[in-house]
Amino acid sequence: MKNLSIIVAALAMLSLPTTSFASDCAKWQSKLKSTQRNIDNGGGNQSQVRQWVKERDYYARTLERCHKKAGTHRWVEATGNSTRPLPSNKPARSKREKLRAMNTENPQLQQAIATCNYWIDQYNSNASPANHSFKTTACRYADQAQQIHATETTEAFTPSRSLKACVKPNNRIDGEVKRCMQGQIEPIWRSNN
Repeated sequence: MKNLSIIVAALAMLSLPTTSFASDCAKWQSKLKSTQRNIDNGGGNQSQVRQWVKERDYYARTLERCHKKAGTHRWVEATGNSTRPLPSNKPARSKREKLRAMNTENPQLQQAIATCNYWIDQYNSNASPANHSFKTTACRYADQAQQIHATETTEAFTPSRSLKACVKPNNRIDGEVKRCMQGQIEPIWRSNN
């Protein structure tokens, strides 16, 4: 009988910390709400607002630790009958992004790709929203620069005939002369003279 009373007393003591943690958590929740109200009301000068923000952040961290300690940490937020995961500040990503290949001789394009690769590396090591934004912007610029460079190289003028063979009367040079030099059309104006 004595052993049973010791076991009951031990179990009662084990349940006390959970109750005290829950009341502690309510205290931190109250302080967090009060500080947030001060910030939202817009009262106070800049120094006071900075202090309130520090206090709010401290109370939020402490409240989270308290909930974890008490076993009442909420991983899912319930609204009505449905449940949804708490929002995350990090953009969703499935795996590490690969670096871009540096296969060009153009120095401006090399710099754009190097910048893109730098931000990919930063994002892979720390997937913050800021790094995601920087990576997206830098890589978009590098992609645009690669497209411009590709169109410039494909539009490069490669003559298959000489200018002398295609020039129009009175040494006139126009788009037809250019197409003639590229071999796209025949110089029919030369046969008329």
